[in-house]
Amino acid sequence: MPQEIIELQLGKDHANIAAMQTLVDRILQPISDHVTPGEDKKLVDLRSRIEGHRMKIAAARDWREMEERAGACLQTCREYFDAARGHAREREAAIGEVIEVLREAVGKIAREAGDFHSKVLESSERLVEIAEISDLREIKQRIAGEVESLKTLVAEKKRREEETFSRLVRRAESLSLELERARDEASRDPLTRIANRGGFDRACDRWIATHYKRGAAFSLALLDVDDFKKINDTHGHPVGDRVLTTIAERLAGAIRPGDFCGRYGGEEFVVMLEGTRVDQARDKLIEFLDAVAKSRFEYRKQGEPSTLRFTLSCGVAEYHSNDSREDLVARADEALYEAKRSGKNRVIVRKRSLLSKLIKKG
Repeated sequence: MPQEIIELQLGKDHANIAAMQTLVDRILQPISDHVTPGEDKKLVDLRSRIEGHRMKIAAARDWREMEERAGACLQTCREYFDAARGHAREREAAIGEVIEVLREAVGKIAREAGDFHSKVLESSERLVEIAEISDLREIKQRIAGEVESLKTLVAEKKRREEETFSRLVRRAESLSLELERARDEASRDPLTRIANRGGFDRACDRWIATHYKRGAAFSLALLDVDDFKKINDTHGHPVGDRVLTTIAERLAGAIRPGDFCGRYGGEEFVVMLEGTRVDQARDKLIEFLDAVAKSRFEYRKQGEPSTLRFTLSCGVAEYHSNDSREDLVARADEALYEAKRSGKNRVIVRKRSLLSKLIKKG
């Protein structure tokens, strides 16, 4: 009798181990299905580790050892998915509302579809009952009534579906506008409210791609506030911030609708002038710098009126076919450095050298 009990217990252990083996296989299968060459190395590593746990569970000699190894497998999975949830939280928050809208819409359609099918089934059952009626006139009347009922049912279902679809479209459009506003806000400098460095990088890449296809040119200028550190040290950082916002407002007001201006960083600004050769750009920017130099910035310091004047230096370069953003900005930056070195409050142009042209063509 004791021997039989031992054998039964061993049989139970083997059954449990087999069941756990099946469970681990089910855990492994969806991970295996989603792994393709070149995919996330962490997911590939997870699959390898689970394979190792699976082999250890299969080799377990008793239930206790199998339970420990299964627990280790579970902990491996938990650590991976906890980390994955942490990395995905920001993306999930961004698309969560869209998913919720779709979920609600699908649920509503499913509920309405179920109601529709139920009513169609009821009508079908009534049609079967009509076959048992012997009076032809009554049959015709009953069939006509059912046909009208079905027409009404179909029309109502179509109306509800159109309303649901219309609401979904409006919500999707609203979310699209919200995302667009968020992207626009992320591309703006918080102080000056014009484009920031990232906004300029994306805009410049678009301009280069467009002008390369058309074989057209445009000019890019970098403008820097002269002696800006001295302004901050003498008048204070709030006044320095006001200087930057004033320049941004003037730049935005001076350029055309198709042009671009942004804050490149610190006290430096960038302007792109559509369809403008470098000589024309220089003339426009000289006019702008003169207007700034002749202006007075008035503010109150310790309750007393105070006046500040400031100037800008500027470097200009023209886009040529095969220029990269880095090439164009580098030439404008070299010209800006030359403007600073040669006395400030001036515009310097840097044209592409003949050697550079030959290298680009080669």
